[in-house]
Amino acid sequence: MLHHLPNPVEGMKEGNRVLKNSGVFALHEPITKPKLIKEGGLLFNMFQTYEHSDHDNNLDWQAALNYANNSGWKTQYVAFSGSLLRTLIVLIYNKVPLLYKQKWAWNILLMIDKGFNKVFLKRPNTLGSKAVFAVFKK
Repeated sequence: MLHHLPNPVEGMKEGNRVLKNSGVFALHEPITKPKLIKEGGLLFNMFQTYEHSDHDNNLDWQAALNYANNSGWKTQYVAFSGSLLRTLIVLIYNKVPLLYKQKWAWNILLMIDKGFNKVFLKRPNTLGSKAVFAVFKK
């Protein structure tokens, strides 16, 4: 829910204040959109999958990671998801009802996205992820 705050890193600071030693801080957040699909960009409307609020996708992942490291938090786990490839495939699925309703089709999509992220996207970039899941320990 950090992305609903005017300043997500300030939300992490409040979390740090109330977190006990050895406590765990986990987040699953949309991250700043890749440059290629920023609002007003060439592909923005094509990849807009739902109505975003003004503050959605406002988590600057690098700033959040810097805060966690500077606060002495130990990174336990980080995974990115929702690549541009996945967005393209979802667009196709949405146009083909037979695929949209099949669990096996969605499992294939998730497998492709996971592989694409693992091979090509070690961190967010132009083609990169739309979300991050991270766990830190104080």
